[in-house]
Amino acid sequence: MFHKILICSDGSEYAQNAALLGSEIARRFQSEVLGLHVFDLSIITAGDVGVCSIPVSQEAMDNMMKSQREAAERVITPIFEQLERPYRMLQELGNPVDSIVQVAQREQADLILVGHQGMTGLKELFLGSVSYSVLQHAHCPVLVERGPAKPFGRILLTSDASAGAERAASLAFALAQRFDACLTVLNIAEPSGWFAAEEPNPNPVEAAEEHIAAERGERAVEESIQAAAKATGVAYQLREERGHPGKTIVHYAKNGQFDLIVMGSRGLGGLESLLLGSVSNYVARHAHCSVLVAR
Repeated sequence: MFHKILICSDGSEYAQNAALLGSEIARRFQSEVLGLHVFDLSIITAGDVGVCSIPVSQEAMDNMMKSQREAAERVITPIFEQLERPYRMLQELGNPVDSIVQVAQREQADLILVGHQGMTGLKELFLGSVSYSVLQHAHCPVLVERGPAKPFGRILLTSDASAGAERAASLAFALAQRFDACLTVLNIAEPSGWFAAEEPNPNPVEAAEEHIAAERGERAVEESIQAAAKATGVAYQLREERGHPGKTIVHYAKNGQFDLIVMGSRGLGGLESLLLGSVSNYVARHAHCSVLVAR
């Protein structure tokens, strides 16, 4: 499933956490590991504007690239060396989003792993607009790591029975199997109209329709995960919550002390924004734990 894992690094402690987690996944799945550092040219060119601009020589740029690469490798190479799995270190020059996505495609990576925050000056490489764009454009699953890195003990799979959710289920069940983790499947019944999640719908007809729709959704979710459950032999708990997706997922994951949230990249019907729309961005930003968006 994860034959090749691309781990992005900027030399920060967050990149170290991402490397530790990525290495743990690689160990469980016997994966090849790629360490990627992107030298963002805009850091130099941003100041090269107007009459007071200071040109940067090729030698100076080469030295900066070398320095940043060495910093990135200093943090993650010792982790990879202990892994006893094949690994390579890569450096790209250019736009971080384009570089990460293109390298992942070129190398046929099965998983992209980034830390949730980076070091000063490169902070947007991790969970700023860059990582959101990677979530949008990557061809493969993206895992946003929130430290401290540790093996997954409790995994939360959010599902709406869509095709994207079924792909997420395959990943969640496989991870639960390899990490021997407890798995909970969460289906969210989104309230209709403007009624708050904690308040019942005052319209008896609409309330009954919501109840029937919620039951139908729960059955569809259970049917959609049966293949993954049977293939892995992993036991799971199915739970349903009523509320607006983003806040409900974050709240449920925090209260349940989950280590990982697994989401699909596209939802269906009225929940189309649940996965990889504003909700997934909300979850990636506000979740207390790591978030894996499947594609």
